[in-house]
Amino acid sequence: MDVQVEKTGPCEARIQFTAPSDEVATQYKSRLAKAGKQVRMKGFRPGKVPAHVIEKFSGEAVAQDTVRHFLDSALRQAVEQESLRPAAAPRIKEEPKFEKGSELSYAFTIELRPEFELAGYQGLAIEGQAIEVTDEEVEGTIEDVRRQQARPEAAGEDGLPKDGMALAKITFLNGEEEVAAREGLRLSPTTPPMGVEAEAFEAALTGAAEGSTHDFEMVFPDEFERAELRGEKGTCRVELSQVFKLELPPEEDLLKQFGADDAADLRVKVREQVTAFKQRQEEQRLESELFDRVIENHPMDLPSQMLEAQIQARISSAVQQLVGQGNSEEDAQTAVERDAEATRVAAEKSLRALFLVEAIGETESIEVSRDDMIAELRQIAGRNRAQFDEVLKYYQENQLMQQLAVELLERKVRKHIRESAEIATPA
Repeated sequence: MDVQVEKTGPCEARIQFTAPSDEVATQYKSRLAKAGKQVRMKGFRPGKVPAHVIEKFSGEAVAQDTVRHFLDSALRQAVEQESLRPAAAPRIKEEPKFEKGSELSYAFTIELRPEFELAGYQGLAIEGQAIEVTDEEVEGTIEDVRRQQARPEAAGEDGLPKDGMALAKITFLNGEEEVAAREGLRLSPTTPPMGVEAEAFEAALTGAAEGSTHDFEMVFPDEFERAELRGEKGTCRVELSQVFKLELPPEEDLLKQFGADDAADLRVKVREQVTAFKQRQEEQRLESELFDRVIENHPMDLPSQMLEAQIQARISSAVQQLVGQGNSEEDAQTAVERDAEATRVAAEKSLRALFLVEAIGETESIEVSRDDMIAELRQIAGRNRAQFDEVLKYYQENQLMQQLAVELLERKVRKHIRESAEIATPA
């Protein structure tokens, strides 16, 4: 089979192949014979159905299988002889027509991974930030943990305490028009809805009775689901269905939870946890800044169809999210179109990151093992309180295993870049 390759762009190649008629006939007959062994037909012993009978019932499927064989063979041969690095499956607009006794000739296009020189990702200089944990942060963390484990009790005649919790319905009004409503929300006097003035909200709800209703002036926030109302004045109506005071657990419960001997030891252990959390945050900050610089240092051409697919996937996801927030399909589409340029920039950055991660991983022999995948799936199961087998099945059935492997590879590459960087930490 003759295969010719023509580079038609920085990330694109055209592959033209011609398979002689005798090769086509041989492959067709071989596949027809294989199909015959699998056919069960009344009046014939298994494997003894005549070829012309098989051809009558299965000839079209066998012909398609033969064509796909030559398409796959042409791609493999082109990749080997020209050292091509495909970025995606070839674009086959219409499969070539199979004709018995004739040669098979066809041309198709394939997108290629970008070619770029990998450099400037190790030994990058960056300013680190000192990790400090104050006594106030330790006490605040202990208080947060206690509040998370607090037991709600009916507030009674005293009404909603400042540090209490209420179940409420919130309605947003534009004049007299109800534009959105949320029921069964948990709120406290110190957590006003977006667009509502905090002091007025706290003053009105502290001591508020169960069943009471409160109206607040507001400005619809930039994130509000109705795009035309953003920045406009409106009313936020809060209806309290139940109000609770929170009974905090005794410190003894926290000692047991943290494995601490006494109050002083509790604070030591909490400080260690807060320090570790801040350290992880700092590592993530460094990795993000360093990786962004690596991306900036590697301009590259991108496969156009692959980029367009990324853009369309982002647009579809954004529209679905906005519709899920209560916007109409038309409003959601309009909002997404306004951000079209930002969407394209984000998609380009994402693709460049993907190719860089693959290149750095290959150069540095960074790999994702089966054990890495299993460990990550177990963590996902734990976070979602699900069984490991259920999570594994979900990822396999939804073809998410490859995506997970790419995410894990990126984490390892980011860590490698950080660990090789020259980090100046303030004294």
